[in-house]
Amino acid sequence: MICVETLRVKNMIKNPKLAKHIADASWGRLIQQLEYKAN
Repeated sequence: MICVETLRVKNMIKNPKLAKHIADASWGRLIQQLEYKAN
């Protein structure tokens, strides 16, 4: 079983220490890969 949490990226970007790393992450692509590998 694979679970994915719904995150509020908009709120997470407000943290200056995390903003660049969060903005660089390809969240949609990660979800696509998880779905592909799970099937």
